[in-house]
Amino acid sequence: MPLSQITYESRLLPVTFDLAAVHTIFNPHLAALFPALIKTGKSENHSLNGVSGTTIQRSIWLADFEFQFGRQVRLAPVTILLDQTTCESAWTAANLGFDSIQQGRPFVLNFRKMSLEFPSPPKSN
Repeated sequence: MPLSQITYESRLLPVTFDLAAVHTIFNPHLAALFPALIKTGKSENHSLNGVSGTTIQRSIWLADFEFQFGRQVRLAPVTILLDQTTCESAWTAANLGFDSIQQGRPFVLNFRKMSLEFPSPPKSN
């Protein structure tokens, strides 16, 4: 999975970038870094669907969450998992899905340079 970064509360946080995921899922790493954020949410069990099937995970539900991914991104609602599900979830803040990616556009995924670039958005007339 490609790696990128988001910014939340002036901190750069590593994330995975998943073009096949519909929804962004935040990882326990985010919960560990921002315990006050977790206290503002509601505990729930989240059904996590993947290649190997569906599992029920302890999570926190937030009505909305804003961060920077090239541009300001606001997701509503969001799920923050409380338990590690993959090796990446132990050290990344999120697995960005299409919901985050579409708000960060336009962007260029440059495979030659192995970079993600956010050019200036087109100007409105």
